[in-house]
Amino acid sequence: MEKNKIETYTCECCGVTFEKGWSDEQMKIEFIENFPNTSDDDAAVVCDTCYKKIMDKSPKQIAKSLVRDNFPIENYELLQEERKKRLKFWESRKIYTLVQNEKELIKFGEEVLMEMKKLR
Repeated sequence: MEKNKIETYTCECCGVTFEKGWSDEQMKIEFIENFPNTSDDDAAVVCDTCYKKIMDKSPKQIAKSLVRDNFPIENYELLQEERKKRLKFWESRKIYTLVQNEKELIKFGEEVLMEMKKLR
């Protein structure tokens, strides 16, 4: 390897190539801090812009917004119950694409609820 070679990476979201600003070790530490229950297999290397978009939609960020806006946990729990009812409906109709979507929403919602409870 050349002594002064600039290391780069390609963002897995937008596909643009950037110069590395952090070491692999620094990236791993941030990943563990922000996504403690996530496997390395689910990780992706992304640029700052894409990372900000992802984090704006993370369960932790959604929970912070809901708590800041005084959204009652009880209402979010009711939303989760409605999602579970829809899941049963889609399962009874054997519409598997919607079953999968609903399962993902329920899982995301449970993570949001967990984060909301931590913040209260």
